[in-house]
Amino acid sequence: MSRRDRRISYIGNKIGNIAIDNANIKEGG
Repeated sequence: MSRRDRRISYIGNKIGNIAIDNANIKEGG
């Protein structure tokens, strides 16, 4: 895995976690 791919997947995971957090907040916890 190249350094660039690792950075992209890291950003992708961060965005995914934010989306999950937002969904949890909308559902009230």
